[in-house]
Amino acid sequence: MPPWSLRTPSRPHLRAFTLVELLVTLLLAALVMGATLSLLAVYVRHFQRVDALASAQMRGEMVAAILRNPIQHAGLGLSGDVPSQVFPGLGEVQTWGRTLEATSNDTALRAVYGVPSGLVLVASDSVTLKASGSSGDTVALTLSAPVPADMAEVDGTRTKGWVFFAASEKPLRVQALAGSTLTLRNPQSTDVTLAPYDELLWVRALRATRQGDTLYTEDVTLSPPAPRLEEGSLSDLRFQVQGGTCTVHVLACGQGGEGTPGIPPGWPASFGTVLPAAKAQAPHAYVRAAWRVRN
Repeated sequence: MPPWSLRTPSRPHLRAFTLVELLVTLLLAALVMGATLSLLAVYVRHFQRVDALASAQMRGEMVAAILRNPIQHAGLGLSGDVPSQVFPGLGEVQTWGRTLEATSNDTALRAVYGVPSGLVLVASDSVTLKASGSSGDTVALTLSAPVPADMAEVDGTRTKGWVFFAASEKPLRVQALAGSTLTLRNPQSTDVTLAPYDELLWVRALRATRQGDTLYTEDVTLSPPAPRLEEGSLSDLRFQVQGGTCTVHVLACGQGGEGTPGIPPGWPASFGTVLPAAKAQAPHAYVRAAWRVRN
């Protein structure tokens, strides 16, 4: 047989997809893809909502954490005295009526509080500082370690110029400091007795308020007001000091996401809070913290 007469062996018949089959396949793929994208969109929205609510809750708890120590230590060592009676010359603090008080229609908080120093009075017996103007109203005391230069100073118009001991219940004015020797003067109208190994506390004064949409705190007489959270964190902030308890109400706003419109349940209606249009749809969290007042 001549070579040109060779034929290719026969093959089974090959059948291609029809147009209908291709269209059905594409339709099914589109349905599966659409369902997948819908589920993904639901998941993303849920994640954004949870994340936004979590950020609002975290912001509210941060406010409570920032204010916790000043409130808990307000009046520590002051025996219920009002600042205007025991802090002569201490800037605006000498005009305050209480060591812890809500002002400006409960939208601001003021507190005079003690910061533990870790230093104790080294003495074999009690030490008495006579009443102001008497002989012996100034005494040099020995402490367990040197006084940090950034914590105390000789300036009675600033809180760093005042200290007190936990058991003495009266503030004293710094006259001189050198190493572990601290010279104090008693500006009070009564004698002040210090117990051996009593701890020294630094006097500090706080003012907290909401300015714009964030928390501002001021270390009164030492530094100007400064923001503590990013702008847009708060929609309202209220303080209540009554019945031996200080309560902080925080209406915190979340970052992005979608939330339930309106103010969260539990927020006191008596505050009369109205959300601006820009925040009406933003997620919010209500954080409430309460502490017992020392004095």
